[in-house]
Amino acid sequence: MIPESILRRKGSRNTASVPTEVLSLLNQGSLETVNLCEWLVVDQLNLAEREFPKFGWQKLLPTLRERFAKHMPLTAPKKLLLIGSLLAEHFTTPASIRSASQLLLVQPSDIVRSWGAYLIGLNAGLSLNEKLHLIRPYAADPNMSTREIAWLALREATIADLEMSILA
Repeated sequence: MIPESILRRKGSRNTASVPTEVLSLLNQGSLETVNLCEWLVVDQLNLAEREFPKFGWQKLLPTLRERFAKHMPLTAPKKLLLIGSLLAEHFTTPASIRSASQLLLVQPSDIVRSWGAYLIGLNAGLSLNEKLHLIRPYAADPNMSTREIAWLALREATIADLEMSILA
């Protein structure tokens, strides 16, 4: 049970002052971020190492670790992109994309939910219309960072098919 004081927090003014208990809960995937400072300090590799086995995706972890090591240092947005890209490469059928997306969508962590937005937005196996349909719950997420990532995840596909984007 997460204390009410943590759930109603305003967020730290800088990354160094994120309370240890909050950081621990963020890195466990038990809590969503409330501001950019918190969002920036989440250890996404550690979070993936905790979350992927829950979904039965542990076989993706060696590749993820390799990619993180190859691209270090990584910014927080690049980490999201890297994890989402790996998921988009792995889940390629409409059924597997939907299934993985639904698992990610209901997680307490906005970071984990954001991976789902990238899974959809970067997935070469989906048309723009399918992406728009599947990403809608992410674009309506209560957390501002997940909503922003939903847009970022679709940006390239939208630009590539601008006419369809406008008509959709």
